[in-house]
Amino acid sequence: ALWEDILSQARAKLDGSPKPHYCGAIVLHQKKQQGVEELARFDVIDGQQRLTTFQIVMSAMRDVGAAHGHTDLLKKLVPLLVNQNFADLPNPESDQFKLRPTRYDQNQFKDILTEIVRGSVRLEQHSRVVFQRL
Repeated sequence: ALWEDILSQARAKLDGSPKPHYCGAIVLHQKKQQGVEELARFDVIDGQQRLTTFQIVMSAMRDVGAAHGHTDLLKKLVPLLVNQNFADLPNPESDQFKLRPTRYDQNQFKDILTEIVRGSVRLEQHSRVVFQRL
């Protein structure tokens, strides 16, 4: 259902007739910060799958945008995916991405996003499939 909603909204935007869409509530619980330089962290109580899907789709959009020289798109998408100045944070490895799934899924999620960043052929093909369906 989420994928169909994304496609429907993309088509409406391309047709020049975007309309508001409700994709469900996302429930968060803010964790206690250990220091002033630490990023604010939240546990996702409800909405983890939707947030993860949005991150992967935006990563594919970023990859396609980069391949076609759409720097304006990259300027909008990259801050939604990656924490700015993450290398200067106390835990750069874990603080790089805006979303960090549960331990069980962290490695796969990170592999997907970093392979897109590196231009993996497999994920470039995936990105093309995603946008051909749009």
